Amino acid sequence: MRTYKLHNQIIASLLMLLQALMMVMAIVSLESIPGWTKQIGHLHPILLHLPIAFILLLLPASMILKNDESDENHLFILFLHYNALAATITALLGLLAAAANEYDQELLFNHKWLSIATALLSHLLIYLFHWSKSRRSIWISAVVITSLIMMIGSHFGGSLTHGEGYLNFSNTKKVSTAFKPLTDSTKIYNDVVQTVLINKCLECHNDKKSKGGLNLNNYAA
Repeated sequence: MRTYKLHNQIIASLLMLLQALMMVMAIVSLESIPGWTKQIGHLHPILLHLPIAFILLLLPASMILKNDESDENHLFILFLHYNALAATITALLGLLAAAANEYDQELLFNHKWLSIATALLSHLLIYLFHWSKSRRSIWISAVVITSLIMMIGSHFGGSLTHGEGYLNFSNTKKVSTAFKPLTDSTKIYNDVVQTVLINKCLECHNDKKSKGGLNLNNYAA
């Protein structure tokens, strides 16, 4: 038990430091940070699946467990600590990735602050779990709110990475430009190269998202 409490205290202290750093990074400009730190931000799409999965597991786990002093609840509290840690580190990596300034600013703003809110709420859930022993409805409500904020933030993140509407569950299919048959009169750029660019490249290099600073919507960009 003593080791268990010490372990939780260490993670809680680390969370405090990382979340303080997260808030500072969210407020100040990171455009001038070294390039290697922006490269670390490329780990963001890999790690983000951890907090998403952890948070989605919270609700069914909360339905099964009782808030008492059982060994299962001690493990659940450890799980809450690691969930908050994963959400916070993921948000930090996302802030480093955003420093490249390659994304639509409105989408980025929404994704950034919803992700930060998810990390902060995940941390708050640790203390709320202890406080809400006789207030189960409050605990369930907090888990649902955290899950909803996380899912909305993930929607904006998917739109940032894959283009707007990527996570819209509709029957609308992506429109592609058809290739024209090659003939003696084929214009190589207009009929071949431009078709490839529209179908394969424009999604990540446009007015709203310019990976590597490249915008294919006009010659000037």
